[in-house]
Amino acid sequence: MFDFEKPEDGSEARYHARLKAWQEGREFRETPTATMGVMEDVGAPKPEGVGPLPTLRYRAWWVLHNVVAHPLIGILPCHETFEFHDWTSRCLIGAKR
Repeated sequence: MFDFEKPEDGSEARYHARLKAWQEGREFRETPTATMGVMEDVGAPKPEGVGPLPTLRYRAWWVLHNVVAHPLIGILPCHETFEFHDWTSRCLIGAKR
């Protein structure tokens, strides 16, 4: 659609990698090599498992984070909306909540 190169670590690649991690029950968490606060896939299975419908759960967190949390920051840029954004981000990547 757009005439530019997509980076290998772009949002589309991250989306599919995180969805696969949810489906496989892998865990993300901060590591010493994580950059700019991005959580890394540590490959470890979550101790409690992923529960039912991991794809649906991942997509629900994705919508909440991208369709609700991001616009809230633009509309009402206060501490609480940034905290909400960060919380949905941690939940989206499957980090320990």
